[in-house]
Amino acid sequence: MFLRRAIANRTDYVPARVALSKALMGLKKWEEAILELNEALRFDPRHPQPHLLLSQVYFRLGDEQRARQEKDLSLKLRRENPAALEAVQGRNFPAR
Repeated sequence: MFLRRAIANRTDYVPARVALSKALMGLKKWEEAILELNEALRFDPRHPQPHLLLSQVYFRLGDEQRARQEKDLSLKLRRENPAALEAVQGRNFPAR
C-alpha cells in the first residue's frame, strides 16, 4: 500500500498517517486507526485533524466521553491556529 510505504520512508509524515487512518476507518479497522492517529499525534500533538478523527473513532466505538474530549481539543487547537485545518469546520459526528 502506497501510504504504508510513505510512512516507512518518513515515519514522521503526519499527512500520510492521517490518510492511512481515514482508509482504516473506512474499513472499520478502528483499533488500527487509533494506533495511526496516536502516532501522528506523537509527531505533531497540536495538529487538530488527528484529534478530530480520534473523536469520530471513539464515537463509533461508543465512547462518547473520549469522543467529546478529542473533538473539543481539535476545535480548541483549530481556534488557536485557524490556518492549521480548515477541514474541521462544520464537522459533526457521523451516524453509527
